[in-house]
Amino acid sequence: PPSPTCDSCCMYTDTIDHHYFDCTNHKTFWFEIIDELNMFQAHTVTITCKDVLLYVNSYDDNLNEFINILCLYGKKYIMLCKIMKRIPSKKEFVAYMLTQLQILIEINCKNSSMYRYIFEFISAMNSNVL
Repeated sequence: PPSPTCDSCCMYTDTIDHHYFDCTNHKTFWFEIIDELNMFQAHTVTITCKDVLLYVNSYDDNLNEFINILCLYGKKYIMLCKIMKRIPSKKEFVAYMLTQLQILIEINCKNSSMYRYIFEFISAMNSNVL
């Protein structure tokens, strides 16, 4: 049977909270993303496990939407890392997001201005990673 221990840190039980946020490898990932976000825009953003798992509603509507979209893609990326047996990294997340956002912008999704703004943020992160 599969081990109940986290595949990423190999120390704790892999609960939903642990898998998406509390694992030291995943928490580091989230804090790196939020640090980049705080350098990119004028607000000081903090996130908690509850924010990542459920919904951020602490800021103005546009920033809430922006952070919630990042959280959705971040959770998907963390799941992909689990499947590929990799530790989430800011550099790989940037590459993943650039691909995902380019596809969304090309198909002209209904919230394209928000996705273009997120694309600008991810592109800025990309220049910080290099």
